Amino acid sequence: MNTSLEIMFVHKNIKDHIFKIEIRPLNNKVKFEGEEFLLHDGVLGIYFESQIFNFFVFEKNNLQYLLGIHKSIANEEAPDFFIDIANSI
Repeated sequence: MNTSLEIMFVHKNIKDHIFKIEIRPLNNKVKFEGEEFLLHDGVLGIYFESQIFNFFVFEKNNLQYLLGIHKSIANEEAPDFFIDIANSI
C-alpha cells in the first residue's frame, strides 16, 4: 500500500532543474535531522542536504511535507526559498 504522494517537476529543457514534494500522513512520517527553522505559524521545519537534493521537511494538518530541489540549482538562499513555500501551505 502506498503511504505517500510524490510529485516531481522537471524543467522541459534543463533536466537537472527539478523540484519535488512528498506528502504523507503523520502516522507514516519519516524522521529527519538538520538545521531547524521556525515558520510563521510556529511550526518547526528542518533543512538538510543530501548528495543530489536539498530538502525541507515540516508537519501541518496531520501531514508531513518534504520539499526538495536539485543541488545544481540550490544556493545559499535555499532555506529561505523553502520557508516561503512552507509558509504558504
